[in-house]
Amino acid sequence: AAAALGTLTAVALLTACSSGGNDTPGSTTTPATGAASTAPSTSTSSSSSSTSSGPTASASTVAGTGTAAEKAALAKLLLVPSDLPAGWTASAAQASTDDGAAQARFAKCVGIRNTHADKVAEADSQEFSKSSASVSSSATSYSSAADVTADAQAFQDGAKATSCMTTMLRSEMTGQLPGGATLDDLNLKVLPGTNGGPANVIAKITGTIKVTSSGQHFTVYLDSTYLAGTKIEAEVDFESFSAPVDAALQAALVKTVARRVAAA
Repeated sequence: AAAALGTLTAVALLTACSSGGNDTPGSTTTPATGAASTAPSTSTSSSSSSTSSGPTASASTVAGTGTAAEKAALAKLLLVPSDLPAGWTASAAQASTDDGAAQARFAKCVGIRNTHADKVAEADSQEFSKSSASVSSSATSYSSAADVTADAQAFQDGAKATSCMTTMLRSEMTGQLPGGATLDDLNLKVLPGTNGGPANVIAKITGTIKVTSSGQHFTVYLDSTYLAGTKIEAEVDFESFSAPVDAALQAALVKTVARRVAAA
């Protein structure tokens, strides 16, 4: 559950830190905070074609924590280039923010046990981009099935989860936006349950973040789907600066990861 905060914060900060007359929603500068992050971009440098075959991602193609073997096992569950339609490009994995303090605050807010200490390994897929849209996935393994059950409880009350996540993200953004940038609107909604997807989908987060920076207005569309396995949690994230990523593509990619997580 806490991974959502890291994902959304990275996207929001990156959007807010876009500056300069030549910037566009598909081309952003490095955040002033120095945080490493990647925006949806048309750039294909250091990218691979989306036509490579099979779910054969290895530890060398993912970022994350844990041993090489543990990451490699999780990588087999994540999106690989062949899962994407033609026209999408792949670039190096960007590690998710693993903020134990943020996870503790979120767990307390929604009233669940903090499972951060029970994490075994984490893995992040490559980033896939097309025009101003991007897709990525990540997975975390835990020491027991009870940890996954505990985390899933964070989404049972959608209104409470929405309130906690919005409050935390708004606070984090307010403290990290560069001078002159303003948060115009933050609209998130946590939707518990499968939402019409596979049986192991536990929740979806959808929303928009609107920021003004250097006289430019940006809107980021966000969609994240969360899945649960026996001792594994996974998510598939979609971001775009122009319009939400196509719903049919979202459904297909979520189904792909869900199938792998269920079989793991």
